[in-house]
Amino acid sequence: MNDSAKRTPESLDRDDPVEAALLRASRGEADDDLAVEFRVAGGVPGQHYRLHLATAGGRLERCSLDCAMSDRHRESDRKGAESDLMASMAKRLLGTEVLRVNTGSPKFLPDTLIGVITIKLGDLTRRIFFAADPDQAAVQGLQPPGPVLAAADLLYEVAARALDMEDVRP
Repeated sequence: MNDSAKRTPESLDRDDPVEAALLRASRGEADDDLAVEFRVAGGVPGQHYRLHLATAGGRLERCSLDCAMSDRHRESDRKGAESDLMASMAKRLLGTEVLRVNTGSPKFLPDTLIGVITIKLGDLTRRIFFAADPDQAAVQGLQPPGPVLAAADLLYEVAARALDMEDVRP
């Protein structure tokens, strides 16, 4: 064996398994290990807002809205197979490039409307926290990056569709 022969270096860029799973889902290939969850919650007592959207394996698992300020309360009855909706969501979610954003866990003031985008693939979890109210975000200096805002807009749209509502934003 020739010790002076050059070895091909191993690539440092590995395929992102979460991104690959979203790509498969965007083509309509269900993956039971892939889950996307979107939660937005907060507000002062009596004016609270809670939105919860959960998908798993290409299916809508749960979608609910509870907004005390606007007196909107709804739970989706469209659970189960929603392959077209989930494929479209996965494709558009990839397009936002939200997986490339690292927001960490910012510290929010009490009663802040906080959004959390969670994308899971088996034991791998990506969680993105953001101030969901633009005014609160500006006051706290926590304006979300563009990809996070784009992903949140998309997930609000998916939730509105699942709840048969025109708009579910706070």
